[in-house]
Amino acid sequence: NVDANVAYTEAYEENMRGRVIDTWYSPNGYMMSRELFEQMDGFYEWFGIYMEESDLCMRVREAGRKVCIVGDAVTWHRHYNDAGDMVMRRFATNTPPKAFRLSRNRLHFAGRHYSLPKVLSIMFVFAPVVTLRYLIMATFRGWPKIGLGFVWGYCVGFVQVLGLMIAQALLWPISLVGKVIFKNESVGLHH
Repeated sequence: NVDANVAYTEAYEENMRGRVIDTWYSPNGYMMSRELFEQMDGFYEWFGIYMEESDLCMRVREAGRKVCIVGDAVTWHRHYNDAGDMVMRRFATNTPPKAFRLSRNRLHFAGRHYSLPKVLSIMFVFAPVVTLRYLIMATFRGWPKIGLGFVWGYCVGFVQVLGLMIAQALLWPISLVGKVIFKNESVGLHH
């Protein structure tokens, strides 16, 4: 509904006017100095599309810097304009490979940045529910291949994150020895 979207946008803009809000993620339009970008080693290119901006912003926060939303800033973000569900359009998941990457990258992002209990809750509760929701929405819209892209992305992401967690658990004793040898310098698979 175009009128509802315009009303929501106007209310959001009015609420944000003059505000600076501390956050952890990038709402897809941001600025940072080249120096900071290079200190963070830029984007983690493995992501390709989806979650690469949020990953960069999370690394900025983990480095002790701030990430903020500036309410008076204006950016234009081009979306494709196809008929369909707002959630699908919002993420521009109009092809199975895009649906796959969004679903997989969410899990990979969680594995890179969250604690073990949070990662497990995302892997076993949140991500399956969201994936099922997207599968149902896409199928009822006549896009079953996009729905299967979400499912396949979840499955691949699940296996990848689980594999990284097992590797970290197996390498934990080696990491401890390395910390002793290298005088508590970080040695491991975290990033």
